[in-house]
Amino acid sequence: MNIGLCVPSICSSELIKDNIANYMIPFINTLVVPIEFTGVKGIKALDGDDDQNKIDINDMVMMESQKLNDEMTKVDLGKTSITVLLICLALLVIASTFIEWINKKSK
Repeated sequence: MNIGLCVPSICSSELIKDNIANYMIPFINTLVVPIEFTGVKGIKALDGDDDQNKIDINDMVMMESQKLNDEMTKVDLGKTSITVLLICLALLVIASTFIEWINKKSK
């Protein structure tokens, strides 16, 4: 389960994990987890005393989306070669279509 949270750029993931997580985890355990997992096979009844179906601070993974976006949108050799290959394939399909059309038209 993923939960997104937009925060000002001045906040770091460590600051959020140390401060906000202490308030978010009880909220998630009392409201989100029972709603998401009600009726799922293999999960016991979700009651307040069941620690197996609750999350704790160690279950949280904090990611900084700006760093991930920057990493994924970098231009490198692999992405460039795939793009060139796809463009070449598209041009070949278009060219072969016109050649076949001209051949059928001339017959």
